[in-house]
Amino acid sequence: MARFPRLLIVIGIAGLCIATEPARAEDVALTRPQAYARASALEALGRKLFFDPALSASGQMACATCHDPAHGFSPGNDRAVQLGGKDMRQPGLRAVPSLTYLQAVPPFTEHYYDSDDEGDASVDNGPTGGLTWDGGMDRGRAQAAFPLTSPFEMANENAAAVASRARKAGYDAELTAIYGADVLADPDKTFAALTHALEVYEQSPRDFYPYSSKYDAYLAGRAQLTPQEARGLALFNDAQKGNCASCHRSAPDFNGAPPQFTDYGFIALGLPRNAAIPANADPAYRDL
Repeated sequence: MARFPRLLIVIGIAGLCIATEPARAEDVALTRPQAYARASALEALGRKLFFDPALSASGQMACATCHDPAHGFSPGNDRAVQLGGKDMRQPGLRAVPSLTYLQAVPPFTEHYYDSDDEGDASVDNGPTGGLTWDGGMDRGRAQAAFPLTSPFEMANENAAAVASRARKAGYDAELTAIYGADVLADPDKTFAALTHALEVYEQSPRDFYPYSSKYDAYLAGRAQLTPQEARGLALFNDAQKGNCASCHRSAPDFNGAPPQFTDYGFIALGLPRNAAIPANADPAYRDL
């Protein structure tokens, strides 16, 4: 099961063009070993970028600053929002989410979601899918690009500033080895290459898709639940009792993919504002 995301990486890399660069014949004609080698190179580059604060305007913030691998790629503190910006003093507007298990998230849709259960009809979940708290992005590279230029996070003025900082940090050789020398001629292509590498790293099964819980082992037949755990699972799944699984899906998909304990839907809970988020002190502010 943990190898499933890796297969998707290689399928995606077989074409190997970045958003602003047309596909080239030598890219499309990659053999399977070449595709795996290129995937490994992209993952290695993305890993370095993820932990490198040199990409930020402050020189102090990396992706891993807020997405700590020791805490499930979420923050290692209990702040409502994290601090960033050029001076590392600017509070964000939203809590930092985990980056684990995101490859299974379906693209955003405003109304309908096709059930993964074989034979089931589509179900109406309302707004569903997409990355970030509002589903506003469908690709990992778009999600990776956002904090690089956010004034509350890594605070680069634009894509060209990110490209410039990456080149000053010594990434030219790795970028040209993967994408060719032309990638450095255009800052937009350089930026697209950087976010593509981050996207590939964030699909690393070892880091982001470990499926290492006891429940994962139980589903795979490698562990047994205690009687108390079994009763809890039955309560969780029973539509006449807990009914938790109606939204927090606990069974593998029909293709065998482990459950993510979500139906990927957006629910308006109607909670009051979080006073710990500084932006909410302004009564005219609305996070839409």
